[in-house]
Amino acid sequence: MNWESIHPDYQVALTQLLDAFPGGFNAPETIHERRTLINGALALNPVNEKVTREDRFIPVEGAPDVRIRIYRPKESSYAHPQPAIFTIHGGGMVTGNIEADDANAAALCERSGALTVAIDYRLAPEHPFPAAINDCYAVANWLFENVAELDVDATRIALHGGSAGGGLAIGLALMMRDRGNLRFCFLMAIYPMIDDRHITASSKTITNLGVWDRKASLESWAWYLGDAYGSDDISPYAAPIRATHLEGLPPTFIDVGTHDLFLDEDREFAERLEAAGVPVEFHINEGAYHAAELFARDVPPSQLIWSKRFDALKKALG
Repeated sequence: MNWESIHPDYQVALTQLLDAFPGGFNAPETIHERRTLINGALALNPVNEKVTREDRFIPVEGAPDVRIRIYRPKESSYAHPQPAIFTIHGGGMVTGNIEADDANAAALCERSGALTVAIDYRLAPEHPFPAAINDCYAVANWLFENVAELDVDATRIALHGGSAGGGLAIGLALMMRDRGNLRFCFLMAIYPMIDDRHITASSKTITNLGVWDRKASLESWAWYLGDAYGSDDISPYAAPIRATHLEGLPPTFIDVGTHDLFLDEDREFAERLEAAGVPVEFHINEGAYHAAELFARDVPPSQLIWSKRFDALKKALG
């Protein structure tokens, strides 16, 4: 990979990251150390005071209750009942939590004007597949079953996720479609993590950037898939690239950077969605590595990335 082809603003952010955390996010050897580093770094974002927060616990069949956080905008132009977004955090299926993703969820709520629900799903390796997707499925159903209490328009609920959360969002849409209860009006998958095999060119190129590289990703897939890792017996709800048909999914937005190891798999998935008749908006962010817009939120290329996402959400939510 050519460092010079990374956007200059993102070069600055990456240098600062590596100065603060030598070796980057891939350096810690244990899962506990990796969680402490990544979750702690992401939780340092300033608290968004333009939204309110309420935590609840939602029952999951055969498992402990799962925590959610409901964000409501203090100011919104929407009439009631209002639209909503169900967002699923990233972290490679093994890190991340509501606190680490608070800035993203709050920004979704504030800038879209929609009630936003975030989930603290179970993580691998302690809870391999299908724990996380089962938690997401339970919360999705809870959301649709409680639209009256939440003052939400059931026809205007979008599904959103980034990285591992993007993969979970696609897996959830597939699961709900197959079970006959897919009701999301829109799907936004931000650089989704969808292929456990990592056989594409981009997945073999990003090896030592320090943000989300091949080694860390393969380790996370192994933790998430457990005994099934490396086999052909992988569910499309875990690795959506393995889905044999994509018809019937909601209109979908996907974006990914040129320096992201998920670039090729995401592009292939977007092409397959389009071939299946699913309306797709797909963007490649020039000079961006994985989650670059999170490490440099206010620079011009990030502002462009954010604006495209929020324009698409606002259009989908009416």
